[in-house]
Amino acid sequence: MLEPSERYAAAQHQFGEHGILFKELSVDLRRLLGHKESVVDDLGKGIDYLFKKNGVTRLVCRGRLIDPQTVEVALSGRAEVRRVQGRCIVIATGPHSASLPGIQVDERRIISSTGALSFDRVPDHLVVIGAGYIDLVLGSVWRRLGAEVTVVEYLDRITPDMDGELAAQLHKALQRKGFKFRLGQKVLAARLEQDHVALEIEPAADDPREALTADRVLVAVGRRPHTEGLGLDARGVRADPNGQILVDKGFRTSVEGVYVIGGAMLAHKASEEGIALLEQLAGQHRHLNYNAIPAVIYTWPEVGSVGQTEEMLKEATTRRCWRWSFGRRPKTSPWLVMRIPRCRRRSRRPPSQSRAAPCMCDNLGEARACRRIERTSSASAAPSHCVWPWCP
Repeated sequence: MLEPSERYAAAQHQFGEHGILFKELSVDLRRLLGHKESVVDDLGKGIDYLFKKNGVTRLVCRGRLIDPQTVEVALSGRAEVRRVQGRCIVIATGPHSASLPGIQVDERRIISSTGALSFDRVPDHLVVIGAGYIDLVLGSVWRRLGAEVTVVEYLDRITPDMDGELAAQLHKALQRKGFKFRLGQKVLAARLEQDHVALEIEPAADDPREALTADRVLVAVGRRPHTEGLGLDARGVRADPNGQILVDKGFRTSVEGVYVIGGAMLAHKASEEGIALLEQLAGQHRHLNYNAIPAVIYTWPEVGSVGQTEEMLKEATTRRCWRWSFGRRPKTSPWLVMRIPRCRRRSRRPPSQSRAAPCMCDNLGEARACRRIERTSSASAAPSHCVWPWCP
């Protein structure tokens, strides 16, 4: 849904500057969502094919740990229960959406990030609780399709894990696109009332409580480990108070033969950990450098980073940090007006990079490679690149 909504917004607001005009431009949400479902279905079939090709048996079921070599599974749609054994057990259940006290997610009007992909119509007013990565991405989709979007965030800034300067620039960019932000405010309750949702909001200061209404509310206040019902406590697998399973650097849990990969980050982290774990089990050695795993916000402009933020570097070292702005500000394309790239660099060590620009996340692979091979800041700046492809 990211690309179709971006194209729709560009056709509405940008193509006219290039002499490309439309009449009666509209959104067929049913077809848009149908296309999304077909893409997901095709990708799922591709994974099934790879499983079959490589001799992997896929079971659609709910599993429970019996012992370090046995999992009991209840197959979906059947009363059958069977046990599957193996030399090692890898838990990769991923996270699920967290909620807030006083707010009951029903996936109809008060929805999680999953429900936000399947609205039956474009909402008139969407309130997003939280200003993290997923929150802003989904808010951007529905804003481009015509919804009024209000973001309510308890902290005094958006995307607290991002470089502070880029977060401020992204904040301004989204405001220019019509986002409304209510920072430093806490949502106390959400009630269903006829055709809308009534929110009770408390500012962080001593101001009086306020009321806010919307026809859809997206609750995206973080992710929690999806470990309920796995039988971990009974088998001695230790976890922290939040339910996150405790592991060492080799992904080992407190029970020999049981491993865990993934977590609150998105799938690319779990993929990296899965590859590293399988190589480890095969007797190979691979060090997983988490500072080389990129983080991306697929808004417009996109924002991505590899490594540490400038704030982290300044806190960790007395050596100076500096910025490197690459490329001139293009004037030939409206897509590039918000191009604000920055490269965080320190001494002659591998650079951390934070960038904001349309499609800039496509280029983060270069920054990631520099970190993995420990290429210095000076060497990272050496390669030349093709001229930016957007020409008048």
